[in-house]
Amino acid sequence: MAVTAVRLSLLYWNDQVNDDPAVLLAAPKLSEYCRKCWPSNCYWLSCWSEKKSLEEWRAYNYPHPTAVYWSLYRIGRHWAPSWLQRSTWQWYLRQAQRTALAMWEHAGKGKDTSQWGLMVASIFQLVLSDLKLEGWTKEANELETVMLARVKHWRSLPFPFGSEFPWDSTGHEEIYTWMQYF
Repeated sequence: MAVTAVRLSLLYWNDQVNDDPAVLLAAPKLSEYCRKCWPSNCYWLSCWSEKKSLEEWRAYNYPHPTAVYWSLYRIGRHWAPSWLQRSTWQWYLRQAQRTALAMWEHAGKGKDTSQWGLMVASIFQLVLSDLKLEGWTKEANELETVMLARVKHWRSLPFPFGSEFPWDSTGHEEIYTWMQYF
């Protein structure tokens, strides 16, 4: 099975960007900060290196691309507008499923950030419903197996509604969705 990993960022800082005067005009505050610390002492959230931007471990980055693929599947499946010709509706549904599975594969397989509920991740249940509706049993079973493993973990916790930050409860929506499903 091929998976579709989601990198941390499409934007990163490097020597070429550091020396480009246009960057100062486009992002003056960021440029000012990163030029002071680059390349050795920058805060990782501000001036990511290309290597850092290529990491795929953050589960929170997966629901939004999944939602885009799923939305394009629905549009292509039900309306097929002329502007949606790059790929078929089947491709978009498959990408939605693969991206949801990639969250599990690249974000810890139930440990690390994949153990928490994720903001907007009720989209995974919508993808699962449409996989079943389309008769894609194998793909549906793969996704359902991963989500059931996550639910089993949540059921073992006294308070499963946490997130990557202790003050955050963005996972509430996804956890509720899957607890109702299973």
